[in-house]
Amino acid sequence: MPIYVIGLEVSLVRHGVTVRPRITGPDSGRADVFLVNPDAVGDDARVPDFVAGLTSLAPVLLLVPWPPPPTLDACLARGARGVIHRAADATTVLAAVRTVVESCEC
Repeated sequence: MPIYVIGLEVSLVRHGVTVRPRITGPDSGRADVFLVNPDAVGDDARVPDFVAGLTSLAPVLLLVPWPPPPTLDACLARGARGVIHRAADATTVLAAVRTVVESCEC
């Protein structure tokens, strides 16, 4: 079942991952990883800068559709650590999150 059908947050919490839906406030710099859906950022031109801003706080894993957005290469060049299809199942997303977190030299 795709991750968005059963809910990204619910799926990750069930696997012991703490989820914070927003990146503002005093806890914004305490994330282990940011999951970013480029479509949710808004204007395509802003996506690479948005990703670059997050990478100074924690690694970024992009959740993308197929075909991937035109900003994908720019996001990777600006520091995104990985890409996963946004309809991947919960186990796959969790494995990608763990891989990105464990490979980070932050």
